[in-house]
Amino acid sequence: MKVIIRRSWSDHRATMGMLTVEGVKHDPIFVLENPLRSTTVDSRIPAGFYRCEPYSGTKFKDVYIVLDVKGRTNILFHAGNTASDTEGCILLGSQAGMIDGVPAVLNSVDALNRFRQIIGRKVFDLTIV
Repeated sequence: MKVIIRRSWSDHRATMGMLTVEGVKHDPIFVLENPLRSTTVDSRIPAGFYRCEPYSGTKFKDVYIVLDVKGRTNILFHAGNTASDTEGCILLGSQAGMIDGVPAVLNSVDALNRFRQIIGRKVFDLTIV
C-alpha cells in the first residue's frame, strides 16, 4: 500500500497538505505538520520515502509510526488540530481551516478513523513531496 502526502503550503506556523492512498478512492484527508525549523526535534520531516507501520504506545493507541527518519524517532500519524498538538508528527483532518487564527485541520478524529479503515493494520510506504 502506498500513501502520498503532497504539501501545498507552509509558513512559520504550520505546513499543510493532502494525503492520498494510491489506488483507493476516498474522501479528502488533509494533513498538518510543523513548519520547517532549524531543529530536527520538532520540524516537519524531510520530503522523501519512508516505511510506516501500525503502532500503539502509552499515549497514542492504534496509530501509525514513520520509520527510519534520520535523526528522529516517534513520528506518528495521529489526531490533533494545530501545530501545538504535535512535536513533529503528522496530524490528519477532514477539512483544512483556522482555529483562533492559526492554521488547522478539522474533524481530526474522523479523518484518523477513515485512514484506519483504509490502511487497517498493514505496513505501508509513505512518499512526501
